[in-house]
Amino acid sequence: MEFSLLYDHHFHALAAYAGKLMENHAAGEDIAQEAFLRAQKNEVLLSSLTDGQQKTWLYTTARRLAIDQIRRNTLEPPSEEDPIFQDDLTRLEVVQFLANLPKDASQIFRMRHFAGMNSREIAAALQMNPATVRTKLRSAVNQLKALWHETEE
Repeated sequence: MEFSLLYDHHFHALAAYAGKLMENHAAGEDIAQEAFLRAQKNEVLLSSLTDGQQKTWLYTTARRLAIDQIRRNTLEPPSEEDPIFQDDLTRLEVVQFLANLPKDASQIFRMRHFAGMNSREIAAALQMNPATVRTKLRSAVNQLKALWHETEE
């Protein structure tokens, strides 16, 4: 399949797939875009594959890129400006605590503090009111702090 057709047929589905892996639609689009950049660099290889093999190559590449990005996000040192990390919480501890929060609160927290999105961007991505996003974010931060204080006692 020609590269432009490959892009047209698979970009949106690949971006949605990567968005679910990243728990962030915008990050999913970035991953899909990077996967297609790599596909373009490997156009000779891809042209020798069947349509199904090309699709598998794209999804495998996107999955690997997402995993690499998640690892980088988890291993980056916390920003001193980020208030959630001012109580000596490491990013790894925060990620572990996030597993105890409701999925939407965890997703909003990740989008704000790991992806750097503001409440308007998060609201647009999740089709919510920005005030609702801020309320859920404040609640998530309070829950994380409570979990941290419980483990300290």
